[in-house]
Amino acid sequence: MAKKASAKNTRMELQRLKKQLKMAVRGHKLLKEKRDGLMQEFLRIVRTIRELRRNLENELREIYSLFLNGYSFLPLEEKENVFEKPSVKLMVKTELGNVMGVKIPRFSMEGDVSFNGFWDKGRVSLNIDLSVLKLRKIMQDLIRLSQIEKASIMLAEEIESTRRRVNALEYVLIPDTKETIKFILMKISEMERSNISMLMKVKDIIRQEKA
Repeated sequence: MAKKASAKNTRMELQRLKKQLKMAVRGHKLLKEKRDGLMQEFLRIVRTIRELRRNLENELREIYSLFLNGYSFLPLEEKENVFEKPSVKLMVKTELGNVMGVKIPRFSMEGDVSFNGFWDKGRVSLNIDLSVLKLRKIMQDLIRLSQIEKASIMLAEEIESTRRRVNALEYVLIPDTKETIKFILMKISEMERSNISMLMKVKDIIRQEKA
C-alpha cells in the first residue's frame, strides 16, 4: 500500500513500470529454467555419488579386512613399523569447471602413489601388501568422490539461491508491480474523468456567458 501511495501517477511512470514488469517476467522465466537445469544436474550427481560411494565402501571394507587380518599376525615390534609415514606425497591438482554458471572444482591426482619402502615386505603378511595395492587402485575414485560431493554442495547452494530469487520475483516483485500499474491506471483514469468533467463545466460556463 505504501508503495502504491508513493508511486507517481504519470504515464511516464506507467511506461517505466510496464518495462520493469516485462523484464521481471522474462527474468523469472530464465531463472526457473536455470533452477530446473541445476536440479537435473544435482540429481544426476547425487545418483553418481550414491553408486560410487557404494562401490568404494565395498572396496574399503575388503581392504580393511585384509589389512586387519594381516596386521593381527605381525610381531609386536613390526606393528609400529607398519604405520610409519610413507616417503611419497600425494599431489592433487585443482582446476575450475563451469556448470550453468556455477564454478565447480575438478580434482586430479598428479603422478602415481608409490608405497615402496613403506615397510619391509619380506616381514609382513601378504594380506597387508594386498590391502595397500587395492587402496592404491581406488585412490583416483576416492579423489573423484570428494570432487563430486563438493560439486553437489555448491550446486545445492546455487539452487537455493536461485529458488529464493525465483520466489522473490514470483511472489513479491511481479505481483507488486502489477498492483502498482493497476493503481496508476485507476488514478490516471480518475484524473481524465475529472478533467473531462471540468472541461464540460467550463464549456457550460462559456455558453451561459454568451447567452
